[in-house]
Amino acid sequence: MTTNGTFSCAKVAKDVDQIIFSIHGLAETHEAITQKPGSFLLARRHIVEASTMTSVSINMVLIKRNFHELNDVFAYFSQRCELSTFYSPIPIKSNSGFDYSEDSLEVTEELLEEYRAKLSMIPPPKLGLKHGYQNIYLNDPTCYTSATIPLANCAAGKYKIVIDYDADVYACNFFRSPEFLCGNILSGDAKEIWHTGKGFNHFRRLSLNESFPDKCNNCIKRFKCAGGCLAWTEGYRNENYENVNDFRCEIGHAFVGG
Repeated sequence: MTTNGTFSCAKVAKDVDQIIFSIHGLAETHEAITQKPGSFLLARRHIVEASTMTSVSINMVLIKRNFHELNDVFAYFSQRCELSTFYSPIPIKSNSGFDYSEDSLEVTEELLEEYRAKLSMIPPPKLGLKHGYQNIYLNDPTCYTSATIPLANCAAGKYKIVIDYDADVYACNFFRSPEFLCGNILSGDAKEIWHTGKGFNHFRRLSLNESFPDKCNNCIKRFKCAGGCLAWTEGYRNENYENVNDFRCEIGHAFVGG
């Protein structure tokens, strides 16, 4: 959530179940990234205020400049308010987004090991994992064999909808191209778009048909994670989405069983 001088938590909090704030680091780091002096203290004030009215979570996207502050940010805000969830994903470049390669973290075996160590310091009830990182972080077989529903890995076509600035609808932020266009929320019917949108149905087909990559066939996670995140595959760069696996699993030694 972008905060400014006119933002009122009281007006927003009474109508929502949760507010997620974006924090980029502690004060110096946050303001260097936002390039807005005073933005950290303003965000802190809103977070603390909102936490007295509704559920509050923090999303901290990790880059080179703030990776080392992951646990410090969690501790800082945990001491000042009751956090519902703390998210700290490592992003990947989108084919349809801006290029921030200079600030991007290189996902290596060493980085994932350090990342898992940092995440382990956050109490499990507070830790939020998304963009497929739960499949890299959770390697206990019972998490997959005892679960009765798919893990919250790929939300595309299941419980997520992305509306672009021009009201075009997509299933995923990383797949905003004509072949994944589901419709337009202003000119089409929302229910029809959800049920018939070709972007939604592409991801549903992969799950319903159990179209797992070959490398996933011997992993017990496959029925819960469905092969991981398509944006984290070598095929994402050349738009080949069939039979490709999330390459973080190999880097992070995340295959289980078989």
